[in-house]
Amino acid sequence: MPSEAKIAGLGLGVLVLMAVFEIGPIHLDEYFQLIEFAQYQLGNTPASDLPWEFHEKMRPTIQVWMVVGIIKTLNFVHIEDPFTIALILRLISCLGFWAVVLAFNQLLGARCFKDEAFSKMFQVSTYFIWFVPWANAHFSSESFSAIFLLLGLYPLIRDPHDKRGLLWAGLCLGLSFLFRYQTGIAAAGTYLWLLLVARVPVARIAGSSLVFVAVTAVGVIVDSAFYGEWVFAPFNYLKLNLVDGKASSFGTEPWYYYVTHFSFSRPLIGIPLVILFARGLVLRRNHLFTWVIVPFVVVHSLIAHKEMRFLFPMIYPFIFVAFHGFHSFFENREFPGYQRVLTRVFLGANLLVILLVMINPHETESNYRHLYRNIDKGGGTVIGIGQDCYEMSGLSVSFYRPDGVTSMVVDDRAGLRELLEENRIDAAFVIHDRYDMGPDLDGYSVERSHSIYPEWLVRWKGAEWRESLESSTVFLIRRKSPPQGGGA
Repeated sequence: MPSEAKIAGLGLGVLVLMAVFEIGPIHLDEYFQLIEFAQYQLGNTPASDLPWEFHEKMRPTIQVWMVVGIIKTLNFVHIEDPFTIALILRLISCLGFWAVVLAFNQLLGARCFKDEAFSKMFQVSTYFIWFVPWANAHFSSESFSAIFLLLGLYPLIRDPHDKRGLLWAGLCLGLSFLFRYQTGIAAAGTYLWLLLVARVPVARIAGSSLVFVAVTAVGVIVDSAFYGEWVFAPFNYLKLNLVDGKASSFGTEPWYYYVTHFSFSRPLIGIPLVILFARGLVLRRNHLFTWVIVPFVVVHSLIAHKEMRFLFPMIYPFIFVAFHGFHSFFENREFPGYQRVLTRVFLGANLLVILLVMINPHETESNYRHLYRNIDKGGGTVIGIGQDCYEMSGLSVSFYRPDGVTSMVVDDRAGLRELLEENRIDAAFVIHDRYDMGPDLDGYSVERSHSIYPEWLVRWKGAEWRESLESSTVFLIRRKSPPQGGGA
C-alpha cells in the first residue's frame, strides 16, 4: 500500500486530469448561472440573454463575483482565452476540494481506523471512487458549497466545544449556504448535533449561529449589489421553487429516486456502496456526518424535483459513513475468496468508470474550442444548420464566442449554398449534426475540420456506420477559385 503522501499526490493528479479533460459542465446551470452571470457583470452580455433565474433575482451571486474577479485578474495578465480561464476555474475548485480532503484524512484516518491498512484504504476511497474527482473537478455551486461545508465541520469534529472552532464553523457554514442554499439543511443538522449529541452549551451554539446569520446578511448585500436593488435571494429561491412549484416544472421523481438511481445506474459500484452506507449509518448514528447527511438526503427526497448533483456536497460524509460499514465487515478477519473477487470487480468497475468519465468528449464545448482557436480560417463566420451554434437550450452563449464573429443560421443543408451565395461568403465554418456533410456543394470545397470522433475509429467502424453517425461536426467550407483562362 502506498504511503499517505503518495495517496494524496495521486488523488491530486486524478483531480487535475479530470479538470483538464472535463471541459463541459455537468449541468448547464454550472455555466449559465455562473459564467454568463459574470459576463453580464463584465458588460459582455445583456440581461435579456440571461436565464429566467436572473430576472427573478433568486440565485446567490457570491460565486459569480468570484468569477468576475478571476476573469479580470487573468485578463490583466493577458490571459483571455476562455478555455484557459475555464480550466483555471476548474483547477481552483479541485485544488480547494483536495486540500480540505487532505486535512480531513489526516484528522480522521488514524483516529477512526486504528489499523494502518484500513486507514489508507479509507483515504484511497476519498480520492478515487469515480464520482469524487468527477463532481469536484467542476467550478460549480455544489463543489464550493461542499468545500466550505467541510471547512465548517472540521473544527467541530476535532473539538465541538472549542469557542473559536464554533465561530469558524458559523462562518464557513454561512459561506456554504451562500454558495448553495440547500446546505442550510446540513447546517441545521450540524447545530442539532451540537445541541443533542455533543451537548455544547446553548450560548456557544447561539454565538456560532449569529455568525452564520451575519454571513447571510453580507450575502444580501453582495446579491443586492449584483442585481442592482435590495433583494433577499434565499426567500425568492424558496418561494419560486417550493411554494410556486417552479422546480417541479423541470421534472419530478419519486421519493426513492436517489437510492435507486445511485444503486442501479452503475450497479457494480452503487449497490455495494448503498449497502455499506446503510450499515455505516447504524454504526455511526451519533457521528456529526450522520446528522449532516441524513436530514440533507431526507429533505431532498421529499422535494419532487430531483437531480443527483444536488447531493454532491454530501460526497465526503457519504464515503466516510460507507467506509465504516466496510470496516465493520472486515475488521479482524481475513477476506474470504468470494469477497476478494467482489472487491476486485468493484475496483475494476470503478477504474473503468473513471476512465470513461474522463474521456467524455463534451461535443459542444469541444466544437467551441476549435472554433475559437481557428476562427480566422473560416473568415470569422460560423453557420449553424437548424440552430444558432452559439445557443444552448435556447440561451445565448457569449463566453466562448470569439470577438467579431458572425453567427448565421440556415434551416437545413439544402439551403446552405443559397445562403453562401446571397451573402457572398468565401469561407465559413459550418456546424452540422452529422459526421458526413452529404453531397458536394457546387463551387465550394468542404473539409471536415473537427469532430470528437477520430478518423481511425470512423474508418474502422465502416462506411455504413459513418453515414448514419449523428455527431455535431465542424466543417470548413471555402469557395473554389475560378479556373484560370488560357491565352489566345
